[in-house]
Amino acid sequence: MYRFISAAIVIILSTSLVDGQDKCPNLQIGVYVDHIFFGDTTTNYLNEKHGKDFSQGRWINELESNILTELNSAGYRDLEFFLAKSNPNADMDLQFRFSIGPWTVDKDEIIPPYEVKFTDPVTGWEVTEYRAPVWSQQIAFRMTSALVVCSPCVPSMSYIISMQNAVEVNVYQLIKNLIHHYNWPLDQTIDKWETKHPAPAREPQMEIRYQKEFLSVLDEESRKTEVYIKVKNCHGQYVYDKFNGQPVYFLKEMERLEYKDDPGDRCQLGPDWGVFSTVFTSEDLGAIGQYKVKKGIEPTIEKPRFKTCGIGNHSLIEVEGEIKVLGLELQVEPERNKIHNGEQTSIQIDLHEKDPDGNEYLSCSGKEVEVKVTGLVDGTISHKSGKMILNEVGVAFIDYKAGQKDKQIRISATFTPPGYPEEVKGEATINVKPLDYEATLTIRGRSTNTQNSSFTNKHSDGIEKGNFSLSERSEASFYVPLKLENSGDMPMFNQRWEYYRPLDINLSSFNASYRLKDYGYASHGNFGFEKTRTINKNPVNRKIPEKDYLLQSNIILIIDKETNKVVKIVTGGFPVEFQWDEIEKTTGRSWNPDGSEPIENFSHKTDEMSTQFTPGPVEDLIPDPTMKSVSESLRTYLKNLGTPLPADVEIPEDTEDKAEIPPDLLVEFGDGKTYFGGDGKKVIDKSKGSNIDRVEHTFFWQVTRKKKSL
Repeated sequence: MYRFISAAIVIILSTSLVDGQDKCPNLQIGVYVDHIFFGDTTTNYLNEKHGKDFSQGRWINELESNILTELNSAGYRDLEFFLAKSNPNADMDLQFRFSIGPWTVDKDEIIPPYEVKFTDPVTGWEVTEYRAPVWSQQIAFRMTSALVVCSPCVPSMSYIISMQNAVEVNVYQLIKNLIHHYNWPLDQTIDKWETKHPAPAREPQMEIRYQKEFLSVLDEESRKTEVYIKVKNCHGQYVYDKFNGQPVYFLKEMERLEYKDDPGDRCQLGPDWGVFSTVFTSEDLGAIGQYKVKKGIEPTIEKPRFKTCGIGNHSLIEVEGEIKVLGLELQVEPERNKIHNGEQTSIQIDLHEKDPDGNEYLSCSGKEVEVKVTGLVDGTISHKSGKMILNEVGVAFIDYKAGQKDKQIRISATFTPPGYPEEVKGEATINVKPLDYEATLTIRGRSTNTQNSSFTNKHSDGIEKGNFSLSERSEASFYVPLKLENSGDMPMFNQRWEYYRPLDINLSSFNASYRLKDYGYASHGNFGFEKTRTINKNPVNRKIPEKDYLLQSNIILIIDKETNKVVKIVTGGFPVEFQWDEIEKTTGRSWNPDGSEPIENFSHKTDEMSTQFTPGPVEDLIPDPTMKSVSESLRTYLKNLGTPLPADVEIPEDTEDKAEIPPDLLVEFGDGKTYFGGDGKKVIDKSKGSNIDRVEHTFFWQVTRKKKSL
């Protein structure tokens, strides 16, 4: 005979196996009766046994209400129960389903057990058989409970955690037995199941890491990046099981990016979910997907979407990622867009990458750019057509001297990344006009500061490492038409000095940039951090300060009277004033035994104080080769006059040091009459080993005068 529990059940408050430091909210469990087998028959039996006159629907409500009451009286601290049908839109982590149907159990003993003795006719042995008692039957009820995970995951992860059956004549006692005995303790059953089955994650959170800081279209490998996504549950554990991985969904259809599942075959794959690809987490790297740039030249922030799911009907979460794609910019930049017949200018072909914030990346060293020049009549140009190889900063230069018949030339440049479907273009024009001024002066200067360093320090309990890079550049070019104001001979030096006044001061080109990147990593025991700081500065509000004052200054050309050629120039250069617009970002993470935290800092400011850059002589002073000593100049002057020095008169020797000059101001090229100039360069290199610390300054000037004698 089936014996039911009649003694009172002592309810003991259960202790959850989950660590007290977990940040897991209470599990929400929806309770409902999902089926009554042989509905009318079972309803009649229930009414008959319990003296009721309920309909089937009312019995369902009655059963659900009693199940909920018993569950709430069981003393679970981290489980919350509610009636699912009364709250159809509520968050539900687990379903507790119940079904009931008719059953029979033994009631009264009709025939008691007895013995039958006989002799086996084959063996001759005496045999005793025991016959079971015979019972009369009575109607009972069999109830089944099923505890099921609610999850929106694809493929389905709605697992059955526990299924229990109980039989009893009284349905109210049946519910007590099922709740307090067969399903006791329910919280520990859930904890044990969750420990063995980490997926789907409870309260999932995604940690997204990108293989590369940005993508570039320059070559095949630079266009790809892997995305690593780990999923944590509310216990702070990364979710992975070799038999039951956590699904992560990668958006696979994007306009500019193409997607590929883990190219290294390190992860298991699942069926696609619409426009999302399903990848299960691996042990070390999480779920892995790859994105590759397939088109486009402009800089963009691509935003793939990632999803994952967990325990709970509303546990699906979606995160918008960010993949920075650098654009390509090809600039054709004449030093001057307007020149005069017979003048010379330089054209810069500049290929560089650019991020969405406008920061430039000098990463195009050695690239080949197709260049074509049209409109040339009788001028000369250093490169008219064909490929040009860019220097270490992605720049090439073309020298152009305008002929007397040139009117306008057009310079076009194109670059197509290998294996890429699109090209980047740049072009510029130079207009040539008759010389309207007595002379023109071009001044160009550049200053660069490059620093790169790294370190690694290993300790018994950890490691520290980092690297630092700084690229700072300022360059400017001025075009200045000149008017001859005055001239005079300097007989003692056998020179003629011509004084020119600027008619205008044109800032032909200006570029400045400041790029700093500082990476640091430290790990000691269970504590550490990893962060990257970047500072990008771009110039704004540029102008020529005190321009009216500078227009009153003089540019002096020193002419050797013996050769009638200019031997040097006296000029202090011209300044450009600007302010730095600065963006500083710090990203990374820190960790300790309690988990990890992201590091995110951002600031954007414009300097209140102005900065000046003045192209001017850069080389160290040398004795001026165009200037003789005073005593020597005096003797030469008297000799040229034909005036003998009296015998009793002596010219004293110079006591002062000889005049010095930056060699940049000496004429180094040209005919010294209509076209001439000079340049200088100074490098300060403090590099040691693999650490780079190099500063470089350059200066260039040239003057073009009318052919007529001035």
